Amino acid sequence: MECALIDSGKPRQSETTESFDGKFRDECLDMEWFRNRLEAKVVIEDLRCHYNTVRPHFGP
Repeated sequence: MECALIDSGKPRQSETTESFDGKFRDECLDMEWFRNRLEAKVVIEDLRCHYNTVRPHFGP
């Protein structure tokens, strides 16, 4: 697998990543106060599983 670089200032080249990053920030990082790293890992893993299995995804 070859690594693809995204041109600086061209977030549309990686719409899926940009979309996830925005949702992750809005729905997790801005909403949580983590007491320690273990709690952060558990909360983030729960969000990741929910995002990848439960949430409806649209597009190709």
